[in-house]
Amino acid sequence: NQQPWEYYVITDSSILKKLSKTSPYAGCTASAPLAFVACYRTACKMPEYAQIDMNASVENLLLEADSLGLGAVWLGIAPLKEHMEAIHNVLQISQDLVAFAIVPCGYPDALHSQQDRFDFKRVHYHSVRLQTGLL
Repeated sequence: NQQPWEYYVITDSSILKKLSKTSPYAGCTASAPLAFVACYRTACKMPEYAQIDMNASVENLLLEADSLGLGAVWLGIAPLKEHMEAIHNVLQISQDLVAFAIVPCGYPDALHSQQDRFDFKRVHYHSVRLQTGLL
């Protein structure tokens, strides 16, 4: 529960355009009305878990955006150092923060059905028979 997250909310179109050039996959940021830049603090209790904590944080952001009828996409930045440094340069964020992801967000131009990528072959079961009196 260290909650290392910090978010920058970007609505300035000139900054959004600069962010769109920080990664080969960030081009859609240029036309977004806003983007969240997720960062994490390096001074946290267990820094080796900070990226795991950030995964949960960004996923929660995406779920909330969807519940509001917004479109959002997770653009990974970490752990690629050159992309992380590019974010630092654009936003001039503090050196005690690490750039983790960009999440452009807005109202979608069209609604698309969600792709079903679930693969039952990737779920493995180990069963234990419970005997009376062992609980």
